[in-house]
Amino acid sequence: MKNFYRECLFTVFILGLLLCCPLSARSAQAGFTFNDPNIPDGELLTYSSTTDNAVTAIVEKTVIKKQGDREFYEITSNSPALDLVLRIERQSMAVLSVEQIKKFNEVTLASKIDVTRQKPNASSAEVKLVHYITLKYLMRGFPFAEGARVRIGYYGESENSKFSMSLTCAKKETIKIGQKPVECYHLEFGLDGFFGTFLPKTHLWYSVESPHCLVKLKGTNGPMGAPESLVELVEPAGPGK
Repeated sequence: MKNFYRECLFTVFILGLLLCCPLSARSAQAGFTFNDPNIPDGELLTYSSTTDNAVTAIVEKTVIKKQGDREFYEITSNSPALDLVLRIERQSMAVLSVEQIKKFNEVTLASKIDVTRQKPNASSAEVKLVHYITLKYLMRGFPFAEGARVRIGYYGESENSKFSMSLTCAKKETIKIGQKPVECYHLEFGLDGFFGTFLPKTHLWYSVESPHCLVKLKGTNGPMGAPESLVELVEPAGPGK
């Protein structure tokens, strides 16, 4: 009789494990997240940007900073039209703050966004952004694979927005920086559905080699309605001075 009870208890124990495992796996599934691209401290990138036949230079520097136990990237981008300081937590790739100085002929505008509360992403097929300008930086942590796709949303927009946007990793291509060929992932970003068939997509190329720096961007480098630009890396990644 004792053996019978032991066998029953053992069977119940095993069944409990089998039933709990799928639940544990489901609860452990997280929403879509960007990976830490492991950008080296002091990375310096120089780009050429062409918009409406006007060519300007963009210089971007990334430094790693620490606040308590949390490490974050501080990305500084400077150009004649825009200065940007972006802070992104390394472990979660969550945007902490966005500072902009927009420079026009008639006026200079400064703005800052501090993210004080943010829930973990619940969807494995969609990610929401604090600001459109963060996209090209977060994409360095995209889980690159041909055919990989994620819907891009923004905080505050309607859940039933008819202007759904997505980003897809199309294929690998080789881009030249000067005379140096660089193998890249070619990504396409734009509207889904009916409207997407009429509006051009934005194309981005990121180096296959880590830390996946942006090599080329062709299309709208801003919100819907912004002029099209061609942004190209003119100098390989290097340490800051």
